[in-house]
Amino acid sequence: MNTAGRAQFWFTISRHGRAPGQGSHLPRGFAHELARQTGKSNLSDAVTKSKTTPELKNLSLADKLEAILGSVTVDRAKIAGKSIVVVDGLYQSGLTINYVAEELRLAGAREVFGLAAVKTLSNVDNLPKSTVSPQTGAAPQAAIGHIAEDLRREGVHCLIAPFSDWALPESARRNLPPVLFVMGPAHLVAIPSVGFCGSRSATGRGLEVAADIAEQVSGQGFNVVSGGAKGVDITAHKTALEKGGTTTVVLAEGILQYRMRPELRAAFDPARTLLVSEFFPDAAWIAGRAMQRNRTICALSRAMVLIEARATGGTFAAGEAALAMGLPLFTADYSTQLESNDGNRILLERGAIALRQSRASGRANLARLLELAQRRETAGASAGVGQQSLFSR
Repeated sequence: MNTAGRAQFWFTISRHGRAPGQGSHLPRGFAHELARQTGKSNLSDAVTKSKTTPELKNLSLADKLEAILGSVTVDRAKIAGKSIVVVDGLYQSGLTINYVAEELRLAGAREVFGLAAVKTLSNVDNLPKSTVSPQTGAAPQAAIGHIAEDLRREGVHCLIAPFSDWALPESARRNLPPVLFVMGPAHLVAIPSVGFCGSRSATGRGLEVAADIAEQVSGQGFNVVSGGAKGVDITAHKTALEKGGTTTVVLAEGILQYRMRPELRAAFDPARTLLVSEFFPDAAWIAGRAMQRNRTICALSRAMVLIEARATGGTFAAGEAALAMGLPLFTADYSTQLESNDGNRILLERGAIALRQSRASGRANLARLLELAQRRETAGASAGVGQQSLFSR
């Protein structure tokens, strides 16, 4: 491995060691030997399991997502600021190595690279079990053909990395999944967009602020991107459409499984609404996919707006992902700290920019957000003069 001219590399592994009596551990040994021969540090002990998981290679992709979430603990003090090579012993769906890489990025790693010791011969790992023959392990042609016909009938198109047909920022190309299924005006993936995330059970004031910001950014020509969930997501989508703007709904299920919420259906305009899914078209909604698609919302956005977040959960994870990607994250600044918004304070301490209310207009002050979204920069910002908490009433 040639590391000349690059930042110093540290090596870690995506799975911690086997239990006594289970023999050698290929990735651990590989990481040790790579570190020894290159003179770099072996930080395998910086990544540990926090819960027991079944053997992932025998699970469907959906079950793998459920099993792996929350299974890894990273020592931030050892990882922050370093370039990491993750060594995994098995590459099938790539879920384990990608999940560990994301946890390393959230822990402050400067950059993360993957190295797999083994590639399995399986070619159906990312397909639902219902389409795979239990006798042969193959996906029946009839099942695939049926899904393909459904995609054609619904007008679904497939966009494939590196998305050469679209003028995307380099950060978007780097962070988007390799395949996107889209339905609607596909050009919306490339226009300047602002992403929204927030609680499904946001307060009434939180929803008012989400609507205000969505109206303002939409009026400035930005596309509104969110996840289609009730609460903040639906409010942002609906407001953008009602004010004549455009919106992108990033799904946590396959695009053929999506059912639009009644609150959004009344404002829906197929010419101004893009549906996006990174999952197999027939995949069902699961919590793990909702967490995973948050990264895609960030990748499609030039700035992220976070309304209300607890200290754990999907909204908080979306904020962490935005910061890890170097995306400007604007977080509502509460005058009163509650359990429902304590995640906002933590994210503000980690580098999010405070969203406050203009005393002159009584609306959210978006001057800094619009500036950074237009320039796609990540410069820090202070609250500024002439602003007050968005949630002071």
